[in-house]
Amino acid sequence: MRIITFVTFLMCAVARGNPVVFAVPASDRVYMSSEHLTAIISPVDAQLKGNFMFHYRADVPAPGQKSAVVLEIPIWFPEERLKDPSVAEFWKSFPRDGDTEVIPQKRTDFEKAIELHASLDGRPLRLIRLDLLLTNSVIMTVPWEWHQEPGFCCLVFSFDLNDDSALTQKPLTISCKQPLLQVNGVGNFYYLPDFKNLPKGTKTTDTNMFSITIQATPNCTLTVINGNQKSEVEAGHAITVGPRHHQPIRGVVTKRPNKSRTDNPLPLPVAIDL
Repeated sequence: MRIITFVTFLMCAVARGNPVVFAVPASDRVYMSSEHLTAIISPVDAQLKGNFMFHYRADVPAPGQKSAVVLEIPIWFPEERLKDPSVAEFWKSFPRDGDTEVIPQKRTDFEKAIELHASLDGRPLRLIRLDLLLTNSVIMTVPWEWHQEPGFCCLVFSFDLNDDSALTQKPLTISCKQPLLQVNGVGNFYYLPDFKNLPKGTKTTDTNMFSITIQATPNCTLTVINGNQKSEVEAGHAITVGPRHHQPIRGVVTKRPNKSRTDNPLPLPVAIDL
């Protein structure tokens, strides 16, 4: 998961790879300056937690202006998985395509399935809407790449902020659970980095500023594919990769028998710059 900024006129809609920001004035003046995301993947789901920072672009003049913004957080969710009760209940409560208001009765179902939390400097953000984008959905305001992965629905959660300056001064933290897509008994993880409006010369492959850490739980191994780079992750270990715009990061899970605590060393991160 990750954060993006994007600005439109008087409408707030759509989504971006990770969280996305929409400002009312039509000037792209805010960008995501850092992203550090960790995905701990088991045979059934991925537990994600990310820390993000935003800055104003120095070359876009808008001093003193304050804009209401909408932060949109996309999550890739299985289109079908009836064996998982929380996923089955989710699809009973929500339509298969379109947007919906998040009422208390429905909120319980997606909280069980996703466990999404978003906060700015420790303060929870207010959720206002949920969009569901099935594979090949025709929605002009959403990046085409977001809903092209077979078997995954892109869920886009929208949070509102009264002042975009707060976003540039305080850290944003997001955590959620992403159920894996099960195909022939194999779990599949999907994440699409999306960077927009970055200043010229910004390198998202600099893992000091932008990083995706993928860790296998002790009862599974992972095959991680990031562009042309394919990496094997042993049980209990982790790798860190540098993300690229619209370059998918995929994980394939192989379940292993549980080992005793003494047999499982602490995760050993390995940095890979692509």
